[in-house]
Amino acid sequence: MPGRAPNGRPELGEVGTPRPRQSARGRRASVVLYLGVFPTALAFTTWAYTPARTTATRMGATTYAVPALVVMSWLALDEVPEPLTPAGGVLCLAGVAVSRSGPRPARVVAAEPRTERAERSA
Repeated sequence: MPGRAPNGRPELGEVGTPRPRQSARGRRASVVLYLGVFPTALAFTTWAYTPARTTATRMGATTYAVPALVVMSWLALDEVPEPLTPAGGVLCLAGVAVSRSGPRPARVVAAEPRTERAERSA
């Protein structure tokens, strides 16, 4: 068979054959680098910019908009969450609940003051 390797597979470079593994690794590395650098840079820049211009209370209140934005994105993109997605959300909320429910301080009961009479008779 012309254009075939001894094992019967198409030789690299033929039309319709996959690229060599090295270019796939390089592409994956560049995508991971891009996703690691730019979203992180955007998040840190936003975080540095926002606290200087508003209060912590206002910033905290924006987190309440996240569930509404998620529902809107599901409607706009016509995506349905996988069955494990709500389970992951519940797991995250359970982790927050556990981390916030640390050991409670012991209740201190004040001792009754002793009177001089009680001390003399004892």
